[in-house]
Amino acid sequence: MQLTTPRVQRLAGESFFWLTGHRSWYNATGLDAIRRVLVFRPDEVGDVILSSAFLRELRHNLPNAEITLVVKRNSYNLVELCPYVNRILLHPIDSSYPEHWKPFERWQWTWAKHKKALAFARANLWREHFDLAIYLRLDADYYDASFLTYASGARGRMAYSEHTSAHKALMNQGFDTYFTQRLDAPPLKHEVERNLAFIQALGGRIESDELELWTSVEDAAFAEHALGSSPSLWVAMGPGARVPRRVWSIENFTMLARWLREMYGVKLVVLGSPNEKNLGDTLASELGEGVLNLVGQTTLRQAAEILKRCALYIGNDSAPLHLAAAAGVPVVEISCHPLNASPTHPNSPLRFGPWHVPNVICRPAAPIPPCHDGCEKHFAPHCILQVTVEQVMQGARELLEAHRSLVQEPLYAAG
Repeated sequence: MQLTTPRVQRLAGESFFWLTGHRSWYNATGLDAIRRVLVFRPDEVGDVILSSAFLRELRHNLPNAEITLVVKRNSYNLVELCPYVNRILLHPIDSSYPEHWKPFERWQWTWAKHKKALAFARANLWREHFDLAIYLRLDADYYDASFLTYASGARGRMAYSEHTSAHKALMNQGFDTYFTQRLDAPPLKHEVERNLAFIQALGGRIESDELELWTSVEDAAFAEHALGSSPSLWVAMGPGARVPRRVWSIENFTMLARWLREMYGVKLVVLGSPNEKNLGDTLASELGEGVLNLVGQTTLRQAAEILKRCALYIGNDSAPLHLAAAAGVPVVEISCHPLNASPTHPNSPLRFGPWHVPNVICRPAAPIPPCHDGCEKHFAPHCILQVTVEQVMQGARELLEAHRSLVQEPLYAAG
């Protein structure tokens, strides 16, 4: 079982990488010495969206470098047209983690993943002789990307330290061994800023922290066709989320949608992943005409173009929320993270809320026991059920009132 510990792996790996020319006695430092860069972003779509500013600023600081980006398959469409990278690879490792398995079962699972990572590195990474590899994730590594960062053979390897949180220190014990430069957890900041901290640690400059979306003419044409040419006030909804505790009830979304139509005469477009199709179908069935149900029917880039044409986005903490923010759309977020819970929690809007757009975040006042630092009910909605329809109505009203010219004036009298 010791063969899968980071310290043993590095002892074996260093001999191999010296023999194969991936190490040298003279290691130049600084941006001027970097010719080939490997960036790991194998977590979820929302995390990738929040990395768009980092990718742009990395390119601005390394205009002549070869930059390779590693993402999960479900994020590929989002970054396929990114002008700041030279090559995109698909992360080979399943992200599930056997927390409740027995030690021998966990060792077998880890060893199988490491073999897959080594095969991927041999086929795609070793010949590149990377000067630098960066693993952006701050929270616990469930993706085996720390090992893969080391296995890439990159001369320099940067990541956030395993000691950025007690949970990460427990889950990723010894992972600091894989890296040559480890960043401490910065003061409470948004994830966009924490991504950009890597460039600052390299001595680079940040020109802008704005998010970007990289879409095509075909993506825009899809959105134009879907929404039609007649002038309409579109509001987008995202009733789903990857993690069940982040999902507000569909009954609440239905009541909210009816109110929006009655008060503001809006048309509604519903977005989400194929796994959330039942939520879109329920909304469309309950509301009838005036609802465009596109759940599971768009690519990420097509959804981004749909959102660019909307006056408001309302939804849970999920990828469409970050797409909307990157598209410059005002956002009402329905968050499962209580107001008095830990601000550094992975569900905290202070870390993952809508970036640089007008927004209202509707949250529970306090956790429901046994939750404490945040909502911990992974497999079912829990604390989020305290958020009322009236709270979200008020948030929508605030943002729509701020754009009064977009709304049909006669309908305001009822509000």
